[in-house]
Amino acid sequence: MVNPIYIFILALGAGFLLTLFDKAGRKVSLTIFYVVLVAMVAISAQWLIALLGGSETAMIYTAGFKPPFSINLQMGLEEAIFTLAVNVLGLLSGLYLIKKFKETKVNAMVLFLMMIMGINGLIMTRDMFNLFVFMEITSIATFAMIGIDRDIKTLSAGFKYMIASGIASVLFLIGTIYLYRFSGVLHIDSMVAAIDTASSQATLLAVFILLMSIVIELKPFPANGWALDVYEAVDSGVVAVIATGSSAGMLFALYKITPLLNETLLLVLAAIGVTTFVASNLMGLMQKNAKRLLGYSSIGQIGLIMGVFAMLAYLGYPLNGKMVMLIVGGLFISHFVAKAGLFWLAGILNKEKIEDWGAFRKSPIFLFAFGAFILALVGLPPFPSFFA
Repeated sequence: MVNPIYIFILALGAGFLLTLFDKAGRKVSLTIFYVVLVAMVAISAQWLIALLGGSETAMIYTAGFKPPFSINLQMGLEEAIFTLAVNVLGLLSGLYLIKKFKETKVNAMVLFLMMIMGINGLIMTRDMFNLFVFMEITSIATFAMIGIDRDIKTLSAGFKYMIASGIASVLFLIGTIYLYRFSGVLHIDSMVAAIDTASSQATLLAVFILLMSIVIELKPFPANGWALDVYEAVDSGVVAVIATGSSAGMLFALYKITPLLNETLLLVLAAIGVTTFVASNLMGLMQKNAKRLLGYSSIGQIGLIMGVFAMLAYLGYPLNGKMVMLIVGGLFISHFVAKAGLFWLAGILNKEKIEDWGAFRKSPIFLFAFGAFILALVGLPPFPSFFA
């Protein structure tokens, strides 16, 4: 079994060396880039197969110590599913962006690898400070990828994204500092065992601040205009990763801190999710721009997943139990596959107006794909959201 830490070693190593490889020709650097993406998929896939076969969850420790005296990563069934989904998304989006990678500087490939690596870190880390670090890596790489085209719309969208993510990062760091003050640890599982939100209003406030930082990254209504501008203006290959991959990473971060939330905070989270779902879909009905419509739909689906997850936790269902995995997992998989596919189709068609999407009728393959993605979002069989 290949150690999951090689996902980070490969991405960082390629990030440092791609500039050197590029001196031998763009074909060489592109080959290395795609080999690394394939390797990341393979590592996640082998762990998923092993864990489905009965292998135990793997803990990777640094510096030879166990938590709370070291930083550690975890590769369990949930992590394997999410990292495989994100890495497959990264590979397919990388292939979609091959023309752009050929035309731009090698920095674009480096930034793309850092973005995918950062999302993997969000999923696997069990340490609060490193969760913050991977949030920053993902955000900075995303800002830079948004600004690659260097036109007014993308730069404006990127600036708004940077401000929103900056606010989220500050809130996350403040919440983490105070929770460390109250618990004395940064390891998430140890912090959950040490924190009691009922014992202190200050502790409850710290958890609330931490929760709001993650919620901001999930683009709740009405504070989501900055994300919609990104979805509308940026290349569809990059948007597919932002709308589905980055959201997957932040949803998993939310999953990890949920044991810190009391019943009141779970109800707040559920209310935010349901409000986002309803309002975003109603706003989406008024849109004429196809990618902005997809943006509203994406935000609405994340709101639905967030609301359902919070309600299940409030009702006392185990976070890693079959009920949560079936319902939340079904909704997430359908959203992940369908929304990434629809953004790719939007880029292939390259038409802004919704009525122009009738052009897909000329291509049976694209028409079938479009229909399948829509049915997955609606929740019809045989797609996972139907069984959820």
